[in-house]
Amino acid sequence: MKLKEIEIIGKLEQENSSLKEKLAQLEKIGTTDSVYIFIDNSNVYVQGKKEIAWREPVKENLVQIDYGKLVETVQDGRHMGAVPIVVGSRPPPEDTLWKYLRKELGYNVFTYNRNFLNREKEVDSEVSIRVCNTIAKYVPGTVILIAGDGDYGPVMREALDSDWTIEVWFWTEGLLKRLKKMDVGHPEYKEAFALRTIIINLDVYYKKFMFARGYNNNAGMKYLQIFTDLVKDSDIMECYIAMDLFGWWYRPDPNTLKLYVRTYHQWEEIKNLITHKYPNAKEVG
Repeated sequence: MKLKEIEIIGKLEQENSSLKEKLAQLEKIGTTDSVYIFIDNSNVYVQGKKEIAWREPVKENLVQIDYGKLVETVQDGRHMGAVPIVVGSRPPPEDTLWKYLRKELGYNVFTYNRNFLNREKEVDSEVSIRVCNTIAKYVPGTVILIAGDGDYGPVMREALDSDWTIEVWFWTEGLLKRLKKMDVGHPEYKEAFALRTIIINLDVYYKKFMFARGYNNNAGMKYLQIFTDLVKDSDIMECYIAMDLFGWWYRPDPNTLKLYVRTYHQWEEIKNLITHKYPNAKEVG
């Protein structure tokens, strides 16, 4: 075969490959302004409890995450390209959490049993697979990864290779250095990492999605007591967010709710907010 013919064949193969890539891109769905959210549940929850116990006078075992508000916070008003994906481990006490995320919030949830050492298995791999599936299915948008594990470096590089933007949301203290420096040892990603990867600290947003549920015996705390079984946790959270306060409430029985605050002014404010939402509450004290 002559050199000229070889060059022509090579050029045709390149054009064919380029055409296939363009056709594959046309087959993808979604928009470039869409976000796709992936939550490593244990990763964000375990570190989150430590963070809140350091910032607020509360024990770790009382700290909870409002997942709807967490997603709302990181979404920040942008278009959601697909249902959020949550991956975590499956200790029995958390069964109600997975049911709530699936049935009430409509999230895609994937859970795995812990091993005999009570350590997680397969969670990081599952998150990475789900991110890769999203990259293959949708036009390049933004992957929002709520996790701090350094094992996500490979899937982040895969996303960058496919022209995606990446946002990593996590607690400052728990974000592993090798995730923040995922271009180290991979100099070819230095520019892409600088231009299309954003690290965002959850610390400054914690009042928007973290709260405590249980008895508060801290000295000087005040509480508003409501006698009703109608008040939803999501509405309580809205009130605390409006006041820029860390939410803390307690239900000593199904018909009684105590909302904790620090000052009388806050007591008045939360009373007005909650009674506005629930004007038919039986009694407020």
